[in-house]
Amino acid sequence: MNPEEKQLLYKIKDDLGEIKKYLYNDELTGTPGAIQKVSEIEERVKKLEETNKIEAAKKALLVFIGGLVVTISQWVFKLIST
Repeated sequence: MNPEEKQLLYKIKDDLGEIKKYLYNDELTGTPGAIQKVSEIEERVKKLEETNKIEAAKKALLVFIGGLVVTISQWVFKLIST
């Protein structure tokens, strides 16, 4: 292996080291890496989606109860008026 190839391999190794700094957590500074950040974002998205589903179910339940109250009120009014 000639010196140029060795130098190129060292450069690639250094570049890979730089990439790893961004991907993985930095233990010395406590800075989270890209992989941890993506995991945290995925968790937040899951929680938001779950919250949205719960809110949609609550709205559907309120609409159902409202419709039920109106229907019962109409039925009672018909009973009273006849």
